[in-house]
Amino acid sequence: MINSLRIKNFIIVKELELNFGKGLQVLSGETGTGKSIIVGAIDFAFGGKFHPGFLFDDSKPAIVEITFDVNSENKSLLKLISEYEVDISENEICFTTELTPLQKRRIFLNGRRISRSIVKQFRDLLLDFHSQRDQQ
Repeated sequence: MINSLRIKNFIIVKELELNFGKGLQVLSGETGTGKSIIVGAIDFAFGGKFHPGFLFDDSKPAIVEITFDVNSENKSLLKLISEYEVDISENEICFTTELTPLQKRRIFLNGRRISRSIVKQFRDLLLDFHSQRDQQ
């Protein structure tokens, strides 16, 4: 489960921090309030495509940081954490993705740099995106 999300210098977001409670989380609001930007930031952080316009300020990096609670019942997640020797001393894992002004992506898991293929393995276990067009 996502504990927190921090977005900095991403599209129209100068800086945003969201802390989530337990249970189902729903993003709702009027058209144009930024729901898609939040979902896009999460997608970007887990290896999704990016575009040159993702930087709010072209001279600074865009940063998306997502912290997850590590559920001891999620055996697949624990196996992946063990495989990549990730320290989970506080029962959390933190993914940080940075897009530099030179359009280079760098992904970190608990401060250690990881590849896009590794983050996608975690994505499959931690995220499940659905949109209004899923049933079409």
